[in-house]
Formats: sequence, structure tokens, C-alpha cells
Amino acid sequence: RAGAAVSLIGRVGRDPTGRELRALLPRERIDGIGVAESWSASTGASAISVDARGEHTSVVVPGANEQLEPGSVDESSKRIENAQVLLTQLEIPTGAVTRAAEIARAAGVRVVLNVAPAQAVAPELLALVDVVVVNTHEARTIAGVEADGETLERALVGLGVPVIVLTKGSAGATVLSRTGRLHVPAHSVDVLDTTGAGDAFIGALGARWASLSPDGAKPELGTLEEALRFASAAGSVATTRRESVASLPTRAEIEALLAEPAPIE
Repeated sequence: RAGAAVSLIGRVGRDPTGRELRALLPRERIDGIGVAESWSASTGASAISVDARGEHTSVVVPGANEQLEPGSVDESSKRIENAQVLLTQLEIPTGAVTRAAEIARAAGVRVVLNVAPAQAVAPELLALVDVVVVNTHEARTIAGVEADGETLERALVGLGVPVIVLTKGSAGATVLSRTGRLHVPAHSVDVLDTTGAGDAFIGALGARWASLSPDGAKPELGTLEEALRFASAAGSVATTRRESVASLPTRAEIEALLAEPAPIE
């Protein structure tokens, strides 16, 4: 929806939800050949609650996602090698994520890791990643500190990942690297439901970064800034609607918000 050609690698169950999700992919013009079916596990799901402020919490049941193994990733290696950006997250086993990142790194493909759900990440995986995207809870988990502010930021930079994007909801996002620090403000919108906002942010980031730097340029704050502002607008639009898939904005909707007066820094 944000303007990129997308391939998805994953696993669903042979159940009504799995069939529904597989049918959704071609309707969204997503290549889902890399999405396999499990005979022994149901499709992954999450139970989500939303409070009066629109903030959400979720409980994830991985289901078939837990069966995605490195060998399954190898079957889709050509799709990874031909990509501009690989987006990964942690609802699948870290072995599969690491294998995908290895394939991407060998082919010069940029790797973005969203540490969600929050968990410790092995240094071997972090060494393969160009950009890590985390919220404050996820940041504390991977940094191994119960801190905030400058202490947390120093710990994140110390992980050695070229760029860390620390998302802060309505406070925007802070982008950290060894060469500098950048703040990307959020847009002022009427928040209805934050479910899917993080997904909108990271998906739009990957889509925009791929279009701006198709040559596979490594991340620099200047290179990423426009993509991050695009991502911030996408996340803001997503909060104005209910549900996860339904809330994900189109490129036109993102650009319409970007065309409005700039948010206050």
C-alpha cells in the first residue's frame, strides 16, 4: 500500500484463518509464494485490547509461525537476494530471521529488524542488521538496561548496529547512530486505535527507503531521514482507524498527511 513491490515469507495453518490470509495477499498485490502451510499447527494469532486512549496491548499465540525454519527461508533465497530491503520481526524463530539476514547481507540487501515481540537478540544477528526499530520496552530488553533517556540511548548505540530507530508514539521517533542523533516528530492526529501503527511505520520505512536508495546504499542519517518522515506519517494515519490490516494506509494517504503543515519539533 505504501508503493513497494512486496514478497512475504512465512507460514500459516490449514485452517479458515490461514486460507483467509493467503487469499488476502493477491488482493493486496503481495507475492505470497513464500508462505507455506502447516499440517500440524494453526495460524498464528493475537488477542488485542484497546483502552480509552486508543493504546493497545496484545497477547501473541505464534502457532504456525513457530515452524518457519532456516530451510524454509532458503527456499525463498532468490526473493531475498533480489530485494532492496529485507524487513524482519520476531514472531518467527530467530534461526529463520538470522538465516534471512545472512542471505540478505551476502547479496548486499539492507536488513531492518523490528524487535517485536520484545526479546533479547543475539550479537550474531545484530551484526547482520543495518537498522533496528524498537519501542521503549523493546529497547530496554535488547540493551539489557532498565533505563530511559540518555542512558538508554548510549546502551543502544553500544550494540554496534549502524542505526537504531526508537519509536515513542505521539512523541515521534529518535534515530541514533555513532555519527549523530535525529528526532523525527509525529503528526498531530485524533488517535482511535494504535493497533498496527508500528507495522505501518516499519512497512512504510522499508518501502520508502527502497525507492529512495535503490542502489542498496548503507544507512546514514541523511539517507534515512525522508524515509523516516514518510514512516512517521504512515504510523500516524494508522492510529486514526480501527484494526490492524484495515488501518494500514496507502501511499496517497501518507503523502496527503505529509502535505499538511509540518508537525512541531
